[in-house]
Amino acid sequence: MYVAPTAKIDINIFEELYNISNNCIIVGDLNATLSEMGSTKTNARGKQLQELLNEGIIDCVDDDSTTFEKNEYEAKLDWILGSQQLLLFIANVETHPTIGTINGHKPLTFDIQIGAEPKPTSSRLSLNFKEAK
Repeated sequence: MYVAPTAKIDINIFEELYNISNNCIIVGDLNATLSEMGSTKTNARGKQLQELLNEGIIDCVDDDSTTFEKNEYEAKLDWILGSQQLLLFIANVETHPTIGTINGHKPLTFDIQIGAEPKPTSSRLSLNFKEAK
């Protein structure tokens, strides 16, 4: 998801996504800065994001690493948001150095640990008498 630096976060989009399925993960450049989450100040979009978090519509990965740097300015502009139950499956969140980009955004990577548990092997012995002729 992308929110332009001059735009507001459309809270209705998050509410609609939540109503469709409260199991979602949203990753994007929201251009929202929150002083509690790694930025030096909170901007208008940060206040909107904080409102979403306070309402419990969505939650965010608890990581205060800055995701943007240009010249001497650093801030957390890029976010991993989602329903609380899905965020529990996110691990190994890493912010990487900019890769040949001039826009200053640092790539984010993370693992989603979702999958079926392997079936335990049965201790019962299985014999096929039709095959043993």
